Amino acid sequence: MTFLRKHWQLVLKLTATVLLFWLLFRHFGGAGTLHALREADVALFGAACLLMVAAMACNGIRWLWVSQATGHPITPMTMTLGTAEAAFFNQVLPTGVGGDAMRVIRACHQGITVGWAIIGVTIDRAIGVLAIAVALLVLLLFRPDLFRGGEVFLLLTGLAGLIAAGAVATVLIGMLPLSRWLPRWFDHLVFLVEQYSIAMRQIRFLTRMTAIMIASTALYTWSFVLCAEAIGLSLGWDQLFVIILGLAMSALVPVSIGGWGVREGAAIALFAPYGVAAEQALAASILLGLVLTVIGIIGGVVWIIVGYKRIDTPPAPSQ
Repeated sequence: MTFLRKHWQLVLKLTATVLLFWLLFRHFGGAGTLHALREADVALFGAACLLMVAAMACNGIRWLWVSQATGHPITPMTMTLGTAEAAFFNQVLPTGVGGDAMRVIRACHQGITVGWAIIGVTIDRAIGVLAIAVALLVLLLFRPDLFRGGEVFLLLTGLAGLIAAGAVATVLIGMLPLSRWLPRWFDHLVFLVEQYSIAMRQIRFLTRMTAIMIASTALYTWSFVLCAEAIGLSLGWDQLFVIILGLAMSALVPVSIGGWGVREGAAIALFAPYGVAAEQALAASILLGLVLTVIGIIGGVVWIIVGYKRIDTPPAPSQ
């Protein structure tokens, strides 16, 4: 009972993950999905894993550049270790917050203060989410024919629009003298918003972020294409690009462990307008999840092997 009281959220989301998979397999043909996974091309799966490693490396570089823009840069070693460890904790904890927390710890291990470590990781996370939203909106503008299926894609584009609008609003709000208007307990949030606004108004920074996000998104999509081809699923790059962006957006919903179950349910809905059977959609999503799990295992090994220095907190001032 003590464990349940302390970890009730983890238990609840683990239960949700199991329940989601049970429902999906029961209603959409678990036997067909398992058969597709057993027949998957192992070589293509391995290639998908390698591409995902490259995509994760791009995400690490993005974090490095964000930290440089804040004036408190991490080292390439911190970038590498933190990104690997984050991949592991993103798979074993309910949301991406666990992975972000490990990146903060790794930055602190380097010697960066906790406050600046949190700012760098938070801005990096925000830019990653914004990139997904912008990519969806750009596709909607230039390739509206790809957005089939009414409600699902309407929900995705609506969410993307809200994220993009929120990002612009945050940049504008960060230009205001908020510290003069808000109570002192808002100081940390105000400072974070100000730093985000400063970074996003730098042309060189935006150029670098755009380039690295194009590279990471292309690699991530290519990995997913190979997952689809591994089970004999044949769709165009453009169609799979829309689907993978939708899956990435669904991963923002903190309902299950590592996005499992939520991602698979979203895959069935996103693949359906293109005439793909639920069993194949489910298998493609599970294969993508297994790719992420392989990357997470590598990160777990890094976390186990590489230690941390003890971070001493300064003594409290005497009264």
